[in-house]
Amino acid sequence: MISAAKLKYLTNIDADEITELLLDAGYEGSDEPIINTYFAGVEVAEDILNFSYQAQYVHVDGGLQFADIIVSFDPITSAVSADFQS
Repeated sequence: MISAAKLKYLTNIDADEITELLLDAGYEGSDEPIINTYFAGVEVAEDILNFSYQAQYVHVDGGLQFADIIVSFDPITSAVSADFQS
């Protein structure tokens, strides 16, 4: 079960929060900061909810790049994590 407050949070994660989740997952992003996020949808994979985000970041060469990021929520443990979509 997911609360309305948790659903609102998971569909409105900003660039700083995505960055923190990625850093917690072991990604090093200090030289390529995320500057914008856009919620793109959600899907259920077994017992996990996967929230899809499009992120814009500044590449090390100075150009603007895009990345697909999945924020996963486990309703049983309430764990939230992020990963680049492959």
